[in-house]
Amino acid sequence: NTKGLRDYLDTHCVSCHSETDPKGKLRLDNLAIDFTKPAETKIWGRVWERVHTKEMPPANKKQPTPEANTTFLNQVALG
Repeated sequence: NTKGLRDYLDTHCVSCHSETDPKGKLRLDNLAIDFTKPAETKIWGRVWERVHTKEMPPANKKQPTPEANTTFLNQVALG
């Protein structure tokens, strides 16, 4: 469900990772939801790892529900 992935990014990631001065030089506002392209797949892997280890979103930001995280991680893992 690409809408679910985009909604998660829009809600929990793009405020820091968008066109204007993206944190970690990582833009997620324009990340293609296309797991057939190696460049995008590599970025999705980084995103998955950061969310999985609870590094992102940072502790001082609004946190997704455990269910939202699980759904997001499963969707990314299934590609």
